[in-house]
Amino acid sequence: MQSIPQVQNYPDQTPIDAIQITVSGVYERRTDVGQYKTSVQNADGVDVAGNKIRLDVWGHPDLTPLKGKEIVLHSVNGKGVKVKHSSYFSKKENKEVKQVGLEVSKAGQFQVVEVYHQQAGSEMPVKAVSSPSEAIQTRGDTNLPVQAQNPVKGQERANPGIFGATVGMSLNNAVHALTAVGQPLDEDNVWKLASKLIRVSQRLERGDLYQEKADV
Repeated sequence: MQSIPQVQNYPDQTPIDAIQITVSGVYERRTDVGQYKTSVQNADGVDVAGNKIRLDVWGHPDLTPLKGKEIVLHSVNGKGVKVKHSSYFSKKENKEVKQVGLEVSKAGQFQVVEVYHQQAGSEMPVKAVSSPSEAIQTRGDTNLPVQAQNPVKGQERANPGIFGATVGMSLNNAVHALTAVGQPLDEDNVWKLASKLIRVSQRLERGDLYQEKADV
């Protein structure tokens, strides 16, 4: 887990494992941008010490529902979030101003802090660490099958075919969907929707294109 001051001292294009911020500002989302006609949206983040950082977010749904929320922005398998050095001309200061922010691709994940802790199996606040290796020790290797932190219905471990990246994407999509319709982001709602997305995805991969009664 990196901090904003650490990120602002990194070279351009440095991959970022994870960073915890509050989304303090969200700007207009533009679509059909660039060669691949994707979307881009700028946002501002702030940490508990008041340090600020700009986000350039590509290929994500509208970030407006996340405004004011404390989130963990993280990469998946080393991809999704990286340092971006840029500059602009300030009319107010009448000079070119350099800035260091974060560029977030479609692979980058936004997760509210509570959901991130549940996935990582941590109840304590996420601490900022100085290196990606420390962050991996905090979160666990997302390439490994997820082990169930709290066994459900007598199961002692999670399905070995479900990997951390799959869980992370499902949790992220569940949070976006629940936020968009104004549903509370409690454990029960997030758990039900995320697990349902995983079940449907697995059946589609097997070629099962028909809904089961439980999913209707």
